[in-house]
Amino acid sequence: MRKKYGEINSINLIFNKNSRGVTFVEVLIAIAILGMAILPSVNVFTSFKKYTIHTEDVQIGLRLAQEKIEEYRAVTYSELKNLILKGQKNPEPNMLVSTQEIKDGFTYNDPRYKKFKRKISLSFLNNDENTILITVHVWWYEGNFSAGDQRFVIQKSLVCREMVI
Repeated sequence: MRKKYGEINSINLIFNKNSRGVTFVEVLIAIAILGMAILPSVNVFTSFKKYTIHTEDVQIGLRLAQEKIEEYRAVTYSELKNLILKGQKNPEPNMLVSTQEIKDGFTYNDPRYKKFKRKISLSFLNNDENTILITVHVWWYEGNFSAGDQRFVIQKSLVCREMVI
């Protein structure tokens, strides 16, 4: 059975009468739902950025501490012992880090180092004059000094009379 041309048109007209466009309220609801879904992910990204910056600062602090450890480990045991016996247990107290030395004696400035401070202390391990403990403290501030936003790393190394550990 064949449909008449007029019947097809009437079906299309009925279908078109029932269909409608998207209203302004529906668009607002959709934007609100998307906003509620996207907002937590924005917070996650800002947290990731904060932790990435903190991790980078920790790595720089460890590198600056290791640099001084290596510098003092290159000194002979007798020279380190003489420093302690002369009362120079803190040969570099609270030094602001402005440059870093790399091999071949080259130094370079890095603006990221401006917030770091470093302190080196030497002592005998358990009052045994055969073992020297080198301790390097590196600290910096994240944000407000008065709010207690201080971060730090501590690195230690032992130097024995016969060998370096």
